[in-house]
Amino acid sequence: MSRDTILAINISSIVKAKDSLGNPTREVYQGLKNEVEPAFLCELLNLTQGNQTQAAKIAGIHRGTLATKLKQHDISASEFVSNDDLAVEVQS
Repeated sequence: MSRDTILAINISSIVKAKDSLGNPTREVYQGLKNEVEPAFLCELLNLTQGNQTQAAKIAGIHRGTLATKLKQHDISASEFVSNDDLAVEVQS
């Protein structure tokens, strides 16, 4: 099963579960966003090794918007910087 299929199944399950509780559409969207967005942000930071400028560019958003979203979800970009990068910075 592809990663896209797994994501589609997970999204479908979340929407069905939230909708079955009688949540208005806006609440379903907000709940889904709160579950999917942190994973997306972490994947971007992992891909860019914590480089927020590159992550924002890939996502198609301003760096400030990315920083706001990271703060909202209590995600620290520094957690995604590899130890090799830190060693180079310390030696410089």
